[in-house]
Amino acid sequence: DIYHGKIGIDKEEAHHLFSNLDWPRAVEELGQAVQFLREEGSEKVGAIGFCMGGALTVAACQHCGIDCAAPFYGTPQKQLSQPENVKVPVEFHTGELDASKGFSDPETVRAWADEINQAGGNAVAYVYEKCGHAFINAGQHAVELREMMGFPEPPTSGQELAWSRVDAFFEKHLKS
Repeated sequence: DIYHGKIGIDKEEAHHLFSNLDWPRAVEELGQAVQFLREEGSEKVGAIGFCMGGALTVAACQHCGIDCAAPFYGTPQKQLSQPENVKVPVEFHTGELDASKGFSDPETVRAWADEINQAGGNAVAYVYEKCGHAFINAGQHAVELREMMGFPEPPTSGQELAWSRVDAFFEKHLKS
């Protein structure tokens, strides 16, 4: 609960919470969750996150001792995490129509993957055609939220492909 009991029930409130998040504290709390899982017997820990959670997932690669990560449409600011310090496998996912410049647009996501690889890491960036931000969310509520936020409705083929890639990625990197 990185918002410590607060819930964003509309776009404005969610944006306020996101804008005022104590990112280093959130990463520290993720590290505590990883430590708990290890103490409970988990030999390997992977992370997946969406939007802000995607950015936190990338930061967890550097700071939390996870074994691999699959962030969706989100990258952290470089004060929080640096690509050259990410040494675990990362599989980025974003939509070609994602317009969140500097955060989850295809150029930013590809740059993160490229910088990780140039520093000796292992990253891939998947960009899904005709998909925008929050494309992986399914169901009527997701459709309504995308409409309210002005995001395009994605083809189900992009959603299915993304999930199949994530399944294969975690199967490869988390099975002992």
